[in-house]
Amino acid sequence: MNDYRSLQIVYKINGLSIESCQTLKTPRESLVISVIYLIGRTTTLFNMKQCAKCSQILDLSRFSKQKRRKDGLSNQCKGCFSDYFKANREKYKKRYNEWRANNLEKARELERKNFQNPTRKHKHRINQAFRRVMQQHATFKGFEAEIRKIYDNCPEGYHVDHIMPLRGKNMCGLNVPWNLQYLPALENIRKNNKVILKKDEES
Repeated sequence: MNDYRSLQIVYKINGLSIESCQTLKTPRESLVISVIYLIGRTTTLFNMKQCAKCSQILDLSRFSKQKRRKDGLSNQCKGCFSDYFKANREKYKKRYNEWRANNLEKARELERKNFQNPTRKHKHRINQAFRRVMQQHATFKGFEAEIRKIYDNCPEGYHVDHIMPLRGKNMCGLNVPWNLQYLPALENIRKNNKVILKKDEES
């Protein structure tokens, strides 16, 4: 058992020891803070970094990769960048559209590479399906976020299916959370606009 009375904490910045990470008075780029916990013979290392926006010292996994930075990581944490992106969504959209118009071939090549990635391909298909359903079928207000979450959590190889089809032969279902389920892709294609009742529902 570790003797926590022998706990030592060593702080390092870019591999150099310092007395305490509190010496970081202002946020700086490319500073990786190593916090080493020495408990008896056990050594635990945490590599951390200070966010230039919120000033929090966070684990490196909380920062996105950015090749042009010296340490290969963004100077803002994912949370701060996400908040900034949401507040400036139209600005980013306009900037990307302008770049794409001026670099069409490069943009298409990047899109092709992204689409070859199975995870990105699945996410793209889910986004397309969600937009199509939301645009073509009326949705009760207040359920959009819950429906979006169901689509986002759809496992790879599955489709989001409407239990009662939106355009059935004899009846039409609603685009609401409790009318959604996950079905294997092939099973959902075979189902099409049919209503499939479970055995306990048939009796």
